Amino acid sequence: MTIILARERLYTAVWITPIGQLARQLGITSARLRDACMTMAVPLPPLGYWNAHKAGNNPIATPLPPHNGLCEVRIGAEKRVSPPRTVAPATKPASVAQPRLVPIAVWAAMVFGEHAPHSNTLLRWIHDGRIQPQARKIGRKWWVAPTAEYRED
Repeated sequence: MTIILARERLYTAVWITPIGQLARQLGITSARLRDACMTMAVPLPPLGYWNAHKAGNNPIATPLPPHNGLCEVRIGAEKRVSPPRTVAPATKPASVAQPRLVPIAVWAAMVFGEHAPHSNTLLRWIHDGRIQPQARKIGRKWWVAPTAEYRED
């Protein structure tokens, strides 16, 4: 839908109704309405104009200056149509994946339960090679596969 506005009509509409409300009535954004006003040299109400108007003061409207350019402007209403969402169907049901690595203390709690050894004992086991596959140090923590085993040699 295209809206055709004459310069004088746009001027009176902008000074009677706030720009945000007028833009909503026309089905366009306030930025597009401001652009149309700038294109046709239509002055806009200054900041505080509508507050003074609501307070009962009669603020003075800036007169419409003479203009030799466009007499009317065409504004196309915006269509807000989003593309349809397409979600690929799942081929398999989502399975709960095990983490690749877990902290050594978490692994000990998983394997030994409430009888998990102290962290110093776990570090000794790592250095002695008793935990297989071998634990890795990442940052300041030791990490191990959740399927790792303790081997007493």
